[in-house]
Amino acid sequence: MSLTKISYSMIRGAPYNVLDYGADPSGVADSTTAFLTAIGAYADKRAIYVPPGTYIVKNTIFLGINKKLYGDSSTSTIIKFDSIDQNCIQGDAYTHVEGITIQKIVLSSRTGIASHTPTIANGWRNGVVRDVVIIDFDIGIGSTQGLTQGLMFQNTYERVRIYNATTGVQMGAGSNANTWVNCEFWNCGLPVQLNNTTTQDFVCCGFEGATGTFDFSLAACDNINFDNCYFEPAKGGVFDNSTGSFVNCHITKFYDATTIFLQALNNSTVYIHDLTDYNYGGGVVTFQKFYVTFTGSVVYGVNCTTRGGGQKTENYSIDGIILDIIISGPNRVVKYGNGWQTIDVNFEQSLAPIMTGTTLSYSDTLSISPYPFVDNKFSAVASIYANTTASFLLVDSPIIAVRPTSGSTLDIAAKRNTILNVDGYFYSIHMSGFWK
Repeated sequence: MSLTKISYSMIRGAPYNVLDYGADPSGVADSTTAFLTAIGAYADKRAIYVPPGTYIVKNTIFLGINKKLYGDSSTSTIIKFDSIDQNCIQGDAYTHVEGITIQKIVLSSRTGIASHTPTIANGWRNGVVRDVVIIDFDIGIGSTQGLTQGLMFQNTYERVRIYNATTGVQMGAGSNANTWVNCEFWNCGLPVQLNNTTTQDFVCCGFEGATGTFDFSLAACDNINFDNCYFEPAKGGVFDNSTGSFVNCHITKFYDATTIFLQALNNSTVYIHDLTDYNYGGGVVTFQKFYVTFTGSVVYGVNCTTRGGGQKTENYSIDGIILDIIISGPNRVVKYGNGWQTIDVNFEQSLAPIMTGTTLSYSDTLSISPYPFVDNKFSAVASIYANTTASFLLVDSPIIAVRPTSGSTLDIAAKRNTILNVDGYFYSIHMSGFWK
């Protein structure tokens, strides 16, 4: 009776198992040749299984189109990369990497997961990187051409954790429409650096312990969005000729008392919605700023609060710097650091009556400059009171209509029905909305 050798691939059911090609899961012998042989030629459509263990690899693991490299989980399958001048994993169209940890043994200016550009398939696109840990690389995820050209687009990065990178993610032109879900950036010099990219969505991601100046740096980017992300401690970042948003994000604390979350906004537009500051146990946080704007920039937002619900003591923007201001006298303006503003103008008897004697109606256009709102993003109400020294009281309440016409003007109309010979004055105008 003859015996047939049973391969690891046959046991597992995977078509290509690196153990079948001589890989050493003990982390002692060099497994580079075994990995490259299992991967095969560039155009081979293969799934390559890496069983639990630790593997030494000394050359780039180049995955061509339609290739999948996967282990059982990032906690059990570990690749230790021992090369000074190579990137660890390079992918192309439809490349899939899952359930693996890659760790750099010799620190150098190399990338953990990179797109080889240009290629036949024109970059790493429509791929998936899931449950992958990247440790001690100069760049966690990026392109072989750095910020010049990325071509990593329409990819999903899910549960990717990048530790101790000089730059966590570095992407250039052509790296568009990527989604980052439940990813973590720990102790990176600069967690995210983007140049000339469009539509990067960071969803439920964590930015913790950045060792450099910023958590993010964006240049010539459009539609860069942070949704339900957290920053701890927050160092903030730069928008330069870029657009983006922060939705339902929170800051566990500012890095220090001088930190400004959006530190330099050059020709940029940023939308902030429900940014919560859990700084130093909550309560009112003094001397903190959310942003500073420069030439051609604007920030819109709402509901930036501390855990204790306290209003920031530095709120109102003058030349882009958030400060607090209450105008003395009968007019009161409150602008919150989130971009939501309220204005209460209490005229009392400082204005001439708008309804005198037998006048039954009033209409006018009023300017609220220099406190402009974003057009179509605010509302207003007004009220009138009667001159109580007149011979008759104003017993019928005037009907008042207030219609915002632009960010700095209001159309106001009032009408009364029955009482004559009574002077009516504006009592107050209250407005609220997004300010700019």
